[in-house]
Amino acid sequence: MLQGTVVVDVGRFEVQSTETVFVAFGQSTTLGSRFVAIMDTLDAGRSFLGILYDVDSPEKIRDPDSWYAGFEVSVSVPAPPPPPPALLPGISTACAAVEGAVIFADDGTFLGRITSNTFAADSIGNPFGRHGGEFSSTSIFTRVGQVDSEFSATSAFSEFATRPPIIFLNNRAIAFLTVNPTRTPLIDPRALFPCIGRR
Repeated sequence: MLQGTVVVDVGRFEVQSTETVFVAFGQSTTLGSRFVAIMDTLDAGRSFLGILYDVDSPEKIRDPDSWYAGFEVSVSVPAPPPPPPALLPGISTACAAVEGAVIFADDGTFLGRITSNTFAADSIGNPFGRHGGEFSSTSIFTRVGQVDSEFSATSAFSEFATRPPIIFLNNRAIAFLTVNPTRTPLIDPRALFPCIGRR
């Protein structure tokens, strides 16, 4: 967990949403102790403010003022990469080969990251995130603002897409993310489902 640029605690954690706040359960790598974080967002998940408690479940918090550290987590969107070259080199669809690659729309809009971590805020495999949900305009799976994604010029799932999303790895354009066989080299978005925990 971070507080500004200071590491407050290092470990692993899992976030769960409740009706009012988000609760994270974690374990410190350095001390081995469990902790609970209570956090909330005021800007639809772009940033979170929270506090850490030295307990292993929210039910054990007796005094709300007994937290030991506060933190803020912000989601940062990568800057648009340079324009892709006329010819793209292509890449294997093996999960290890595409892990960490980012996707940008033809207009430079960030569409998410290919990662097996489905809890990551920028993961296209996070069905509740802004890049993996069906109701987000920055998701390749969106159904918002398009009459039919199967006929959209910019959709990854359109056989007629003339400007499909592009996959970048290490700031280099690698392949088009599309089902349109005329845009090559391509990676069919459905081939990524096993890599992002999607069925």
